[in-house]
Amino acid sequence: MGGSPAQAGAAAEFVITMLSTPDALQDVVLGENGLARALGPGHVYIDMSTVGPDTIRSIAGQLLKGVAVVDAPVRGSVSVATEGRLEIFVGASDEDFERVRPILESLGSVARVGGFGAGAAMKLVANLALGTSITAVGEALGLAEGLGLDRAAVLNMLEGSPLAPWCGPSAPISSRVTIRPLSNCAMPPRTFAW
Repeated sequence: MGGSPAQAGAAAEFVITMLSTPDALQDVVLGENGLARALGPGHVYIDMSTVGPDTIRSIAGQLLKGVAVVDAPVRGSVSVATEGRLEIFVGASDEDFERVRPILESLGSVARVGGFGAGAAMKLVANLALGTSITAVGEALGLAEGLGLDRAAVLNMLEGSPLAPWCGPSAPISSRVTIRPLSNCAMPPRTFAW
């Protein structure tokens, strides 16, 4: 470990960040003594922050050519992390995903949801979908479509979430998704075209 992010990352082949805000991430990676000073061709940089696809793409665009960048935000609490049961949404090329999979699997369940940037996008969708209303789920599906996320990955995330008892596709991987409220809820099912 070093006195700065650049010193800490200098001798590492794989570097992982997980920070709370886009500003904090930019400072750690691109700041005066940021990781960018240490990363070069052959290094693998994994960001596990919840910062959105625009931020991670912007940061990746400022790294030296040849640095493999993977976005892998997580869903889960501190206790879930301690138990190694995080849900990890990975955006990466096939090759980069295979390089990082063993590292990420030690932290929890890993799902590659698309190419670079898709992990960050899926985390935004997951956060929105975990809202308490049917409208929130519909908005999440709309966001997923707008971000170009894979329908199967989004529906699998929803089916495997706490929403499972009241949310599901009307048909496997269709262009329409029906959200079904819990049986004790007076709201009717709503179908969202996708």
